[in-house]
Amino acid sequence: MNLFAGVLAVLAISFLPSVGWGEPSRIGVVPFENVSGTRVASAQIMRSVEEVLEKRGFLLIKGRTMERFLEEERIRYLDSLPTPHAKKLASELKLDAILTGSILFFKPGATPQVGLTARLVSRDGTLLWGKTVGVTGDDQTTVLGLRKVEKMEELVPIAVRRLFEKFQLSGGVEYGRVWKRPSILLGPRPTSYLSPRFPSGDAERIAILPLTNQSGNKEAGRIVMRLLAVRLSGKGRFHVVEGGDLRESMIEEGVRLFGDIELGRLKGIGKALGTNLFLGGAIYKYSEGLGAGSQASPEVEFLLSIINAETGEILWTAHHTRKGEDYLTIFHFGLMRSPIALSDQVLEEMLDTRFQGRK
Repeated sequence: MNLFAGVLAVLAISFLPSVGWGEPSRIGVVPFENVSGTRVASAQIMRSVEEVLEKRGFLLIKGRTMERFLEEERIRYLDSLPTPHAKKLASELKLDAILTGSILFFKPGATPQVGLTARLVSRDGTLLWGKTVGVTGDDQTTVLGLRKVEKMEELVPIAVRRLFEKFQLSGGVEYGRVWKRPSILLGPRPTSYLSPRFPSGDAERIAILPLTNQSGNKEAGRIVMRLLAVRLSGKGRFHVVEGGDLRESMIEEGVRLFGDIELGRLKGIGKALGTNLFLGGAIYKYSEGLGAGSQASPEVEFLLSIINAETGEILWTAHHTRKGEDYLTIFHFGLMRSPIALSDQVLEEMLDTRFQGRK
């Protein structure tokens, strides 16, 4: 009996998410940035996030302990901590990693919708894991029309479980469902340009600038930037500068966080960040679709460009537009009802142009 108990104990320890001899990993959980416009979203999402991760065996540093640090350091933006603050946080609270995220969409109703993105960084600021999910109550429907989720209280755990289903401290960037259907079925592919001087070789640092938002949706810029931070990091061609570091450098250069930036100022920001590469662009359309009384699917239209701030040259650019119904197959399968899932898909198709494979 004692031998059997010992074997069980060894097995239990071997399956703990740990960094040492059975010691659970200490993760600092920063309250997710809420750009959904719904106040109650934060409490519901964070409660579910903590429950899922604690069940996985992680030791979470959260709540008032985390809030006190953020207040003392006067940190306003929660999607990404400046690297010096992240290192101080990890040191003071003895953390193995720091989890940040954003509530991108939270819409109750007959067909509730949730959109989330999250990132895990190490003590030194290295990205360890990242993922985005966008789900709706209708996404759970089967051929027979069963399992449609009509209550947000039921959809939130589904979204959070999907977000963290393969979560681990060295899991890399995960992607949600990405459609790889022949272009003839989807219509035109993105239009793009690649300069012969596009950097090759080892991965380089790149900063994502605030996007020009002409969509009419006031949060579209922040939403797409958060999606890009995860999606671009997973391409293996770039190390994405932390958004918190970019904001600090822009403030030091006297540049507004939103608006056009002169090339000279961009050079100064790049020098502080250790890169000449910046990704910017515009959002022309960002329609959520499937609102109250609407049967339209979401629709987005983006323009992205990578510029060398030292020379002013555009190294890569792409333009793309899609509707959720573009992915429709039989029995309404494939229809993208979530604007978050659609935006993430469109960004993948744009970034899936030639530059990602250039070495």
